[in-house]
Amino acid sequence: MPESNSKKSSLRDSKLILLLQSFDNKQLKRLEKFLLSPYFNDNEHVLALFQYIVRFAPEYDDERLSKKNIFCSLFAGKPYKDIKIRQLMTELFKLVEKFIAHSSLEQSEIQKHLLLLDFYLDMNLPKYFQASLRSAQKVQLKRVTKNAPFHYDEFLLADRYSTYLSFEQQKLKGGRNLQQVIDKFQTYYLIQMAQYVCGAINRSLSHNVTFNLRLIDELLTQLAKEQYKDIPSIQVYYQILLLLTVSEKASLDKLIELFETYSSIFQPDERRFVYRYMLNYCISKMNNGEDHYYTKVFELYQIGLQKEVLFREGKIPSSTYKNIVTTGLRLEKFDVIEQFIGNYKNDISADYPKDVYHYNLAHLFFYEAKYDDAIELLNTIEYNDIFYKIDVRKLLIKIYYERGDYLLLDSSMNAFRVFIHRNTVISPHHKATNQNFINFLYKIIRIAPDDLDKIKEIKEEIDETQNIAERKWLVEKLDALL
Repeated sequence: MPESNSKKSSLRDSKLILLLQSFDNKQLKRLEKFLLSPYFNDNEHVLALFQYIVRFAPEYDDERLSKKNIFCSLFAGKPYKDIKIRQLMTELFKLVEKFIAHSSLEQSEIQKHLLLLDFYLDMNLPKYFQASLRSAQKVQLKRVTKNAPFHYDEFLLADRYSTYLSFEQQKLKGGRNLQQVIDKFQTYYLIQMAQYVCGAINRSLSHNVTFNLRLIDELLTQLAKEQYKDIPSIQVYYQILLLLTVSEKASLDKLIELFETYSSIFQPDERRFVYRYMLNYCISKMNNGEDHYYTKVFELYQIGLQKEVLFREGKIPSSTYKNIVTTGLRLEKFDVIEQFIGNYKNDISADYPKDVYHYNLAHLFFYEAKYDDAIELLNTIEYNDIFYKIDVRKLLIKIYYERGDYLLLDSSMNAFRVFIHRNTVISPHHKATNQNFINFLYKIIRIAPDDLDKIKEIKEEIDETQNIAERKWLVEKLDALL
């Protein structure tokens, strides 16, 4: 069936509209000023087209936003020409792209200086070149971030200076500064290569992907050289690489020390990138049964809160909030966790932040054996998230066991088993994990007094079973029966 004329003339899915949808009000106002400048735009119809379109921001989903309506507004009384509108849209699109490039250049002082340096070299204006180079070097000194882009700019400045010296070598002694150019480039190259290699190794560990990393030994050798000891970004990636390849605890301690001291040299995304390496390393160790890494994970959570790398748009993901609480409770840091739960309850990123807050507070009450307070909290709110519903049910089951309320325990366990079996949202893995929790708890409840052989048998079964929710708690209950 052919498309209707209205759909053909609609601009909703055009490249221009899709691009403008990414602009906020402040950016649209700046773009309008850009289009008003005759230096950038000398076509009044392009400006009129833009002003017509932005009337319908931010959705751009109005019936009046069609090529025919725009043509009538811009060229009243004239016969419609589709090609005319398409040409204006193309011209406006190119100007929008030019505005994006111009805005990006405005935000980069060093890029402006590099363009000036190129101009002064081409025009043979040595005094202007020297003044601009000094200004660029001052900009570099003030930069807080000292990551790969910073060192790349250092190389580019050294390269421009080398070119300048080649023009002036008859007047100056010593010739070009090629060694400086090489050193600056090597520094940039090592940081960037280390970042790529770390990313490749990390991906190969988490996904079934293989990378050809033939230069990794040479890279480690270069990163370890004395000349790079005072370059924090190199040292950070060197320690990450050691973590991923040699898995040395000393590298983790050194990396944490470097991160606490030099995290500000990285942009926020890269800062989180570095932080995740440390956290994931510790979590992988915990998952392999090395429980002493819980202390390191908790330390990293405190650092993450201080450095604000755990936040996304000013909020803490609910999963992170819960993980911090769970780790702290396991370490019996009750006072610290109580403060954390209260201090950050308004910073939770979730559809139902009260659910998250109340569950975690109830979890704290459980560890403090304040069972009545925990039950009261758990029963006063409707839990909407499926995984929190599961966690709430498990927490209530554990409370009933601890209190010896075996009637409530039995009914809750049966209800939980049915709930898990009938649920179509959770994965088979999660189903098996929670079903195993119930199965083993039933076995524990049915152990006859002083049946040490049965206790030992169930403990061995738990050790041999991969997926069990609340494994540590189950083992603790068995140990309490000895």
